[in-house]
Amino acid sequence: MSTFESKLIKENQNLLKKLDQQTQRITQQDQQITEQTLKIQQLTEQVEFLTKTC
Repeated sequence: MSTFESKLIKENQNLLKKLDQQTQRITQQDQQITEQTLKIQQLTEQVEFLTKTC
C-alpha cells in the first residue's frame, strides 16, 4: 500500500468518526425534539380541557 493510499484511508477513518459523532448528536437532538413535542401535546390537551370547562 502506498503512502497516498494510507493517507486516504486515514482521512476516510477521520471523516467516518466525525460523521458518527454528528449522527449521535442528531440522534440526541431528535430525542429532545420528541420529548418536547410530547410536552407540547400534553399542554395543548390541558389547555383544550381548561377552555372547555371554564
